[in-house]
Amino acid sequence: MSRFLSLFTLPCLVLFVIVTADDKYFAIKNQDTGLALDGKEESVKTRRFSNSDTQLWKMVPSNSNRNVIVNKANGKALTARHQDGSTVRVVDPDGSRGQQWYVNPSGSTFVNAVGNRAIDAKDGTGGNLVIVWPQNGKPCQIFELDYDF
Repeated sequence: MSRFLSLFTLPCLVLFVIVTADDKYFAIKNQDTGLALDGKEESVKTRRFSNSDTQLWKMVPSNSNRNVIVNKANGKALTARHQDGSTVRVVDPDGSRGQQWYVNPSGSTFVNAVGNRAIDAKDGTGGNLVIVWPQNGKPCQIFELDYDF
């Protein structure tokens, strides 16, 4: 079985994300609210976790120690645009920098290669659009990977 390994360093913790040939998927949940990223529509939203395939993701290694985050339901990639406050979308994978992500070493913040902007749950309520915003360490930008569902 082939395995890809990505290493993310967090304060006092090393997190290994292993993507295996058997397509291990995970949910991306906001630590504060527990709401999960949902790729059901082109614009990504946060919703109560329901174990739907639209809320499951996998990391596919890309260039420069970054990963493309791919949705299980539609095979589309989590994608950021080039400006603050723009909506995070799911679109067909194309390898662009807007689809390359890493986890910030200072915490569980998903950061995009375009402008180093973080995934931001905005106001933290379910059903709202997810945006990219400059890293600020606030709870709306802190996410965790959940394999237990």
